[in-house]
Amino acid sequence: MDNRSQRQRQKQLAERRRAMAIQRGIRIGAILLALVLAIISLTQSCALRRDMKELAAQLREKKLAQAQQEILAAQTVAEPEESQEPLAQGIQVTLSFVGDIMLGEDDNREDGRLVQDLYEERGASYFFQNVRSIFEGDDLTTASLVGSLTTTDIRRSWDDAYRAELGYTEVLTGSGIDAVTVANAHALDYSDEGYVDTLANLDNAGIQRFGFDDTARVGVTGVLPATGVTVPAGSVTVGFLGVYQRSETNYEAQALQDIEALKEQGADIIVAVVSWYSEQANTPDDSQILTAHKLIDNGVDLVVGIQPYVLQGVEIYHGKYIAYSIGSFMTADAQPQSTDSLIFQQTFTVLDGAVQGLADFNLIPCSISGNSGKNDCCPIILEGSERQRVLDHIYDMSVELDGGVSPPEE
Repeated sequence: MDNRSQRQRQKQLAERRRAMAIQRGIRIGAILLALVLAIISLTQSCALRRDMKELAAQLREKKLAQAQQEILAAQTVAEPEESQEPLAQGIQVTLSFVGDIMLGEDDNREDGRLVQDLYEERGASYFFQNVRSIFEGDDLTTASLVGSLTTTDIRRSWDDAYRAELGYTEVLTGSGIDAVTVANAHALDYSDEGYVDTLANLDNAGIQRFGFDDTARVGVTGVLPATGVTVPAGSVTVGFLGVYQRSETNYEAQALQDIEALKEQGADIIVAVVSWYSEQANTPDDSQILTAHKLIDNGVDLVVGIQPYVLQGVEIYHGKYIAYSIGSFMTADAQPQSTDSLIFQQTFTVLDGAVQGLADFNLIPCSISGNSGKNDCCPIILEGSERQRVLDHIYDMSVELDGGVSPPEE
């Protein structure tokens, strides 16, 4: 082969090698480009997934925050409605108390037909006509019943013994008197038989009774404070115990047993009505004060005294009231020693079975007779200067007590 042909062949071979190198470069470049694109795609995919995760997390946080705001808003809306719920403000009940009511007569006394004559002439509705609106306007009225409701002639030997006919319970039921204590000096005027008859006649008349070793639990429909929401009235249970300080039994021990029994029976309010030993004293003696304090220390919410026949002061002890004596309220005596009397009212607020705060009280001065010359057995509410005289006397007596109440500020 000549030199010229050999040079041409070498040139062709070089060009073929150069083309093959270019093709390999192109293939390698394509592979590298594909790798770069794959890496970029993978990177973008990871970033996208990361962004998606972050976005999902943000959405979840946003939804959670929104949900929390909705819950908070719902609670904010619900709270005022709950605060307006009347039961949350407590149930209010107003209790009224009067002293001795003497329905019976002493057959051996010359003036022994005073109540009986008035009953026959004017009927059962006569006696409390002037105060009936008070008794019917409260939630529960309590009195002290003096004497026996019996037909037995078995009379005790002491000087004064009082007996009334069975129908005289209408004097109480017809005027809104709901409960009576029988724990006083005249409970056994006509023997044990007369006492048993009295209890039975009160039961038959639907009058709650308590005293000595008997207690009473009275369900009272209370008033709910006005809130703009109409709801059914609530009900509380008032527990009563009657204490006679002159009793032959250990009256304090019996009273403490009664308090515990009323607690166990679910009484929301516990009231002790006490007939004291002393008489005609304007201030309570040490035994009265110690007994009243002990009753409250053991769970009584109010102490009302009814025996001394005259008015005594009102004391606050450990956030509870003690009305040491509210006097007699109706007597068969033609010429009673004192005509001053008192209706003591207290309005309790009960929430979840517990008395709330210091309850409001109201003093309503009365006279046991509307006739200044003779006892007409028809108590009246005092007005004007006579009303103020009795109030001043009560507050003057209260000042002498450690926790005595003061006149309300005008």
